[in-house]
Amino acid sequence: MGVTQFGGTQMLLRHAKDHEFVSAENTFEAIDDKNGKVVCSCAIYTAENSELFPLRPFRIYLELNGSQIPDALLGAAVARAKEIARDANLPARIFTMIEPDDREALQSLTDFGFKDNDGLIRMKRGCAKLCEENLPVGCVLVRDLLDDPMEQKFFLERYNRQFAEENDAEWLKQLINTEGFERILIVSPTGMAAEALINEENGVGSVIWLYTSKKWRGRGVAATALNIACNEFNMHGIHTAHMDVQAKVPHLISILERAGFAQSELLCRYPGMDIDPE
Repeated sequence: MGVTQFGGTQMLLRHAKDHEFVSAENTFEAIDDKNGKVVCSCAIYTAENSELFPLRPFRIYLELNGSQIPDALLGAAVARAKEIARDANLPARIFTMIEPDDREALQSLTDFGFKDNDGLIRMKRGCAKLCEENLPVGCVLVRDLLDDPMEQKFFLERYNRQFAEENDAEWLKQLINTEGFERILIVSPTGMAAEALINEENGVGSVIWLYTSKKWRGRGVAATALNIACNEFNMHGIHTAHMDVQAKVPHLISILERAGFAQSELLCRYPGMDIDPE
């Protein structure tokens, strides 16, 4: 693709030859011209997810690898991502992931038009006291280990649809086998109202997944599932719970805050730019 200078070193910029998951035109590598080693690289992944991101369903992720990314490589990757967005003709978001304190990377991305307006946030609350569960009238509570094959199938369909992923039965088996795993299911007379998966991480309760069926959204059933989860942690001697959520899914943060959770830590940043159809 060309030659560029970076930090006094001459580098060759090219497409990767043998990326396992991404076609060559969606990959970029900066090669040290002296020793032929890959100094940094970028692969572009795309997914459509209207479940979590109805306003910007087309997601374009730049996977950056390397302690420092040359402007030439980043510029080429952004240009290709914009081209992909235009071809999709959908409201899109181009984004990447960086460490929360990586100011140098953030500045480089900002120079290319990225905005620091998304990230992965850890929400936390105490579980030392039991709280009211307040099940909706007509609903029943089910606690299980998600060990029924048919229930596993339906769960994987819900999870993969929400996150636009392709997790399989083996992935779910590993999750079920984690310490303290349990499913909390609130069932209405007409079907599932809400679902939460929980486990334990180093003595802290973790809410892995929270889901509310469409007709029950906005009716407080998700907060009820969270209260039940925290009571479950309490009964097992665990007095702190957390859940990691993406800032660009603001309704989930609101649900957690209503259930007593508060923002405690920024785990990573997702700088990005929004692209509208022409």
